[in-house]
Amino acid sequence: MYQLFHLYFDICLLRKGPQAVPESPFLLLVTLLFNLTISLIAGTITDTFSNALAQALLGFGIMIAFTAIVLSIRGHIKRLSQTITAMLGTEALITIVLIPMSMVIIGMDTESVSRFLKDALTILWLMVVVWYLLVMAHILRHALSMNLFQGVLLSIGMLAITWQINASLFGS
Repeated sequence: MYQLFHLYFDICLLRKGPQAVPESPFLLLVTLLFNLTISLIAGTITDTFSNALAQALLGFGIMIAFTAIVLSIRGHIKRLSQTITAMLGTEALITIVLIPMSMVIIGMDTESVSRFLKDALTILWLMVVVWYLLVMAHILRHALSMNLFQGVLLSIGMLAITWQINASLFGS
């Protein structure tokens, strides 16, 4: 288990790519369940359990569909399992970093805490989201055999689609 966390951490640090993830349906399932657990913890900070579950499942669906489409277009559909496993594992680790920041930001009463502190934490939270986009871009770049800039554009597109659909369905 330690090796798996270390692998996902190395991908988060852009040291390894999705090709380092073993091709394993079992590993994909375990990583999906781990990500689902972390997503539910994060989602229930601001929403009901049922909405958090629906948003997590929707996010998985969008991630899988988007990635399958772009891999198919580039002729690399055989890389889908490793790519999705890498995306889910790294997303879970990054979400673990975001959870405490989100709890502090949401729990802050602007009257009792300086506005500067809340703004600083919000900026830090946004920096972690940018890091997430870079990690997704790194994974897509390797999976699709393209440059990092193209991966960044795809990761921004995937995030924008996810946020837009979530906003349309859940108002958040």
